[in-house]
Amino acid sequence: MPTLIQNHNKKIITTRLKKFYSTINQAILLSEQDKNIMRVDWRPSAFCSAGDKDNYSCTVKFFNEYLKNYIKYTKIENKDGILYVYFADGSAAYFTYYGQDIYFFPKGSKAELAQLKTGKDKFMFAFYPAGASGKRNEYFKNLGVEPYIDVNWDGTKEGLYNSCSNGAKIIQLNGWQIPDDYPCFK
Repeated sequence: MPTLIQNHNKKIITTRLKKFYSTINQAILLSEQDKNIMRVDWRPSAFCSAGDKDNYSCTVKFFNEYLKNYIKYTKIENKDGILYVYFADGSAAYFTYYGQDIYFFPKGSKAELAQLKTGKDKFMFAFYPAGASGKRNEYFKNLGVEPYIDVNWDGTKEGLYNSCSNGAKIIQLNGWQIPDDYPCFK
């Protein structure tokens, strides 16, 4: 019975990860078309005034401008200065750092629990189409929302497996399936 439950949970995770990835990137494409502004020209930090340190208000402005009308969600809320978005399938995501860092929760009812394990209960994504500093530039420039890759990744499978922050990327590279040697469920 435990194996059956574990396999069911893995299926929920992989199905919802793939759906989120597809949905968020489809929303970006639709927004680009409607606004006639390419994602590389989106400036999330432009939604903040010079002295604005309220990441939440900047993130909400960015979300409302570029994503809100292109994603189906059940509710949005502010939890401790972080924008949470809940989806009809029971998953959730929170957007931070002006909408550029995204944590996805396949089982959204647990989204408010900060102690959830990365790579098991929450998965990291990043949105840096105009580029970012260091190695992040090669991982995210000219792309949409992509599974997060740790800046210290050495380009090898072993290096990818060194951090559960890379969990969504590991699953993506395995055809949106959790590989038998997946390190983050242990």
